[in-house]
Amino acid sequence: IGPTYGGDRIEGIRYDSPTIGGFLFQASWGEDDVWSTSLRYAGEFSGFRVAAGIGYQHVDIGQLDGGYAIAAGALAATAAGTLAARAENEWSGSLAVMHSASGLFAQGHYAHSEFYSGGDAGIWMVQAGITKNWFGLGNTSVYGEYGKSHDFNSATVATNTSDVKFLGLGAVQQIDAAAMELYIGWRRYEADSSAAVSGSYQELDIVHGGARIRF
Repeated sequence: IGPTYGGDRIEGIRYDSPTIGGFLFQASWGEDDVWSTSLRYAGEFSGFRVAAGIGYQHVDIGQLDGGYAIAAGALAATAAGTLAARAENEWSGSLAVMHSASGLFAQGHYAHSEFYSGGDAGIWMVQAGITKNWFGLGNTSVYGEYGKSHDFNSATVATNTSDVKFLGLGAVQQIDAAAMELYIGWRRYEADSSAAVSGSYQELDIVHGGARIRF
């Protein structure tokens, strides 16, 4: 979490501490009085690799210029220039564990948002699978996932409720010689909302795939 660390593109300042015992502390402050802080950990012991993090962000709505609102992670202009849909406070945490010898892994995260509308929302997800270099090209990872979010539509109206569940499967193939990843995945979403016109939504299936080269 952090407006100067992959979030909003604003002018700001950020501090990264030295890594001490696997822990890294970060803090940032940006224009219009947005600040955040986080603590991360990475280490390996007893044959297990562990990575974890927790972060918090606060936005002072009284200092913002107006004209934009952030709802459900998307930037959208508002006719009246109000920012009621923006999250005042957000925090999230994550934990990932891998057994080095077998390649079995599990990871999960949770995030919570409190909006200026008075509403609040949350999302969590867990993934588990195995990663091994079976073909000599690089690690092959296969995984399953399940998650749920609730009440993100309360960003605009505090009494709105919603419930979104999703599950999926995926695979990633590393090609070490090309610094490339090939990936494919499937997800199914099931949603319901108090703001739905028909009272319910249809299920949605998404299949995605592609490649990424790091340079």
